[in-house]
Amino acid sequence: MRYAVKLTKLSNGKFKAESEDLGASVSDEFATESEALDFMCDALPGMMYLLYRKNRKPIPMPKAKGEHYIYVPARVQAKILLWNKMIEKGIGVNELARKLGIPQANASRLTDMSQDKASMEAIENALIAIGSQFDLSTVNN
Repeated sequence: MRYAVKLTKLSNGKFKAESEDLGASVSDEFATESEALDFMCDALPGMMYLLYRKNRKPIPMPKAKGEHYIYVPARVQAKILLWNKMIEKGIGVNELARKLGIPQANASRLTDMSQDKASMEAIENALIAIGSQFDLSTVNN
């Protein structure tokens, strides 16, 4: 899963970065394209959490075309899929915790894209607990 990032060169020679898929731009100005892309790579999971998970909205899947792309790690991809399936089924974090028999804080980590504290197995178990599953079926260059 790769989200397109649009870089805009400003009149002062610095760069602004935005993700059309997430509807988010970064107000900071970056000295180089590389600096802007590195920042977006680190910031994307946090943006997903703040803009979508915190507001109980599904996270948009990547659709935009661009010159630059940010790869989303497999664990974050799995969390996105879990979160979107929970929204689709009307399941909240508290209900997920109950279904898994775990504390609410642990269930919350399963859907927090900005934290890397959940195993792939735990995310898969959460999907199964809500009557779903995911399938890793492609490899891209």
